[in-house]
Amino acid sequence: MANGGLHLEIEEESGKLWWFDFKQVQAWKVTAEECSGSLMSKLPIVGALFLTRDSDWLKELGDAEPLKKSQHFVICCYDEVVEVLAWDCSVTSKTT
Repeated sequence: MANGGLHLEIEEESGKLWWFDFKQVQAWKVTAEECSGSLMSKLPIVGALFLTRDSDWLKELGDAEPLKKSQHFVICCYDEVVEVLAWDCSVTSKTT
């Protein structure tokens, strides 16, 4: 994480690579998939990037000025779930 940003590289079992670039990051966390039941039950499908519209995590953190622009991104990986509070996310992919 540098200059308020976060860069993640994730590889699928198929060999496809994904680059996620988050800008103006306020928080991030990684949770084991088997411990993410309450979050996972709110998502429509597994194995993708989601934007959580009614984020409990964002509500918990309050109404600090930087959080007013933040969005709650969720990336479902094979063994873990990555959550990021940031203003923006760009995604690119490449097949190896």
